[in-house]
Amino acid sequence: MTLPDFPRVLCVDDEPGVLDALLRTLRKRFDVTTAVGPNAGLRAVEEGPPFALVISDLRMPGSDGVNFLAWVRELAPDTVRILLTGQADVASAIAAVNDGAIFRFLTKPCPSRLLLETIDAAVEQNRKTIAERTLLEATREGSLRALGDVLALIRPAASRRAARIRVLALEIAEEIGMEAPWHVEVAAALSQLGALAIPARIEEKLAQGDLLTPSESYTLDHLPEIASQVVANLPEMDRVREILALHRRHFDGSGALAPGPVGKEIPLGARILKLATDFVVLEARRLHGARAIEALRGHAGRYDPDLLDHLSRLRGDGSLQGTVMEVDLRAIRPGMVLAEDVRTSRGVLLVPRGKEATRAMVERIRSLEPHVHAKQRVCVIAPQPRPEVVQVGGERDRILC
Repeated sequence: MTLPDFPRVLCVDDEPGVLDALLRTLRKRFDVTTAVGPNAGLRAVEEGPPFALVISDLRMPGSDGVNFLAWVRELAPDTVRILLTGQADVASAIAAVNDGAIFRFLTKPCPSRLLLETIDAAVEQNRKTIAERTLLEATREGSLRALGDVLALIRPAASRRAARIRVLALEIAEEIGMEAPWHVEVAAALSQLGALAIPARIEEKLAQGDLLTPSESYTLDHLPEIASQVVANLPEMDRVREILALHRRHFDGSGALAPGPVGKEIPLGARILKLATDFVVLEARRLHGARAIEALRGHAGRYDPDLLDHLSRLRGDGSLQGTVMEVDLRAIRPGMVLAEDVRTSRGVLLVPRGKEATRAMVERIRSLEPHVHAKQRVCVIAPQPRPEVVQVGGERDRILC
């Protein structure tokens, strides 16, 4: 009876007699499965527990051993592959090594001693591969947990923001059927690491949903470099690092960042992360659902329009009652809804977000304008139809807060 801890070996050949011979040679030391032809071999790889080793003949009807082992490599990259053939030509050997990453190339008839020695070496190679991958995964996961713990300890608001971004980014990735979305998920979880390097006042404004000054926005645009450098030395994190490094780029290439990829050339994960991040920032300003989507659409060219459509289906619930705008304090009109707090220069709350502007409120804001926060602009939801854009200080009002 086959012991359960024996290494699993799959033998594939189109000749049953060859398979019987291999079974007799190997069954005392290995858990052997045989398959007649490549199709049966692929089914065995797909359906059963993982094999430590696959031994395949080179010449088989329908598909040669090189192609078959290349498929095995795709399905089970940890499984070691050996090619066994009676036609020992150099071209076949080169193709086997290059296309199928074959561990060894043996010719038939192969002495039992050589076959067993080769299989022992292949099983050991499989064991080392699995051990190294397990160690790398443990190292990566432990490092990620440690980074997350540090962020939660020093910048708890940034940690909570990262958690919301992670959830939304993963939802978008799954909505579009993205392969290997874990890269986006990990990048989103680490996207706020740069908060460790910014002044506390900027982090407080992000947490409260307050608008940033141009210089503060410039600082944020360059923070991805920090997160990217932090993960640079972690194993198998190249794609995550790329997403982190590029996720602040505008889809159309505008903005203050240095020249780089534009449009679809920007990695998909980076485009997803940018959209998820900015949506979460709008939620912090109490803009939800359709209102937040409209605010994002107001910045034409900043986001991938296809991803925006997917986000709209995911989170664009509710009817939009107005257009999101950022206006000068002097441009506030009755009927507009404040999407952020209006505070004095000393931080005293003047009008809370969510309040609809009345004539009395407008007069009060104007009378206290010299004492209001220096940015002198506020994010509002203007009722439809959209009011005429007001020219203030040579700068047109900007859609999106």
